[in-house]
Amino acid sequence: MMKDSYKTLKKAGRAEIIEKKSRFIGLAAPAETEEDAQALLQAARAEHKDASHNVYAWILGINGENPRQSDDGEPGGTAGAPALGAISKLGVTNAIVIVTRYFGGILLGTGGLTRAYGQAARESLADAGIAERFSYDEFLLTISYPLLSKFQHEFAKRGYTIKNPVYTEDVKLGVFVRTPQADEFSRLSADLSGGGAHIEFKSTVYL
Repeated sequence: MMKDSYKTLKKAGRAEIIEKKSRFIGLAAPAETEEDAQALLQAARAEHKDASHNVYAWILGINGENPRQSDDGEPGGTAGAPALGAISKLGVTNAIVIVTRYFGGILLGTGGLTRAYGQAARESLADAGIAERFSYDEFLLTISYPLLSKFQHEFAKRGYTIKNPVYTEDVKLGVFVRTPQADEFSRLSADLSGGGAHIEFKSTVYL
């Protein structure tokens, strides 16, 4: 079932901590697809090609159905897991965290690694901030010219968004409506036009 909204990251966020001379550099960023996430990961690896490790974790999909993590050579469970846990605890999706480590010469042990990677992930996520995205249904509405001002007035009252009007023998309007208001939109359009409006559903998007 498609969700009406989901939480993701507002922007890219960064953080850096020092733990026993090792530098941990966290990057948290929104990523809508695996291709987006892989591109961010490759960019981080290129930027920090001399780092000891580039650990990552992501959660993708509107329902968070695609999680992935990598310890990138650190002891199992000490790096990717705390990064993934930091994303999961926030309740966000379509998000990636990359934590780069420059080894400082002192071993941290499994507990120290887990704490450091988790802290770098949490602080970069906090810097990124949370945004909520809502589902909108996009319609193509065709009406006659005399009805235009009436439709514009009523749509504005309800918060519908009109985009890309095309003026030919009729008026064609792209209309974005919150998904829970889709039925209301269809009824209103039929009422305002006396059943003369032509409504075509185009797609559902998150904005």
